[in-house]
Amino acid sequence: MHSRNQYLKALLVKYLKADKKNKGLLLDEYCQNTGQNRKYVIRKINQKAF
Repeated sequence: MHSRNQYLKALLVKYLKADKKNKGLLLDEYCQNTGQNRKYVIRKINQKAF
């Protein structure tokens, strides 16, 4: 769990700077590597971003 959160922090920096197409690619990569649901990851990103 801790390593997933570290990975999410690293992804968050790239995600906030990315355009819409690249955001989707980043989400796909994260979901494939961690096995987490896409909507769950989007909610986690939105909570951490604000």
